[in-house]
Amino acid sequence: MRADFADFDPRLRKILGFVQSTLKWRLMDRKPLKTWIHPSFRVILLGDACHPMLNPRMLLLPNFRLPGPQPYRAQGAAMAIEDAAVLGNLLSRITHPSQLPAFLQAYEDLRLPRTAETQNQSRMNQTIFHLHDGPEQEQRDADMRKAAAVELERIREGKSKAGDGLAGSANQWADEEKSRVQFGYDADEAAEVWWREGGEHKILAPHGGVNGGLAAT
Repeated sequence: MRADFADFDPRLRKILGFVQSTLKWRLMDRKPLKTWIHPSFRVILLGDACHPMLNPRMLLLPNFRLPGPQPYRAQGAAMAIEDAAVLGNLLSRITHPSQLPAFLQAYEDLRLPRTAETQNQSRMNQTIFHLHDGPEQEQRDADMRKAAAVELERIREGKSKAGDGLAGSANQWADEEKSRVQFGYDADEAAEVWWREGGEHKILAPHGGVNGGLAAT
């Protein structure tokens, strides 16, 4: 491992010098699951257990090979944190064990589509980043140069937005709508909206509103 970092900053190599042993672990990828909930409602999944974001490819740089897989969208940890935030928000409202299936289904309904789309975008970057030389690769490079130029101009002119001319760009981070959806997401707000727009009624109506005040807090 130290050989992989031989050309890194001396301070980093000094830190690595204190490492006495290392472990290897497998980083996996899989297609989106159909459900994250066990039929018994006693087990649910979140994070990499149900939507791993890494792909087993090596990132090649001049004179250096980054050990391990490359994250193509860099959203693995973010998606797990969002999962936990939504689940925690929902379960903070539970007042009776009989409500658990409905809350868990809400968690899956809120989270599975978003994480599946993020996985798809990650795989799209895998394809984009590894195009063989040719017309598609040349178009990709042109798109990325355009995105970089537009972003630089935006910064120089102090503009808050780059406009919608980069929609569908090979540089997915330059696509404003994709960035808005990906990075403007508020996990707590998603749970709050579900509660306000029908979740509260769905949970409390079967019980005639019993403990309604507690459930809403």
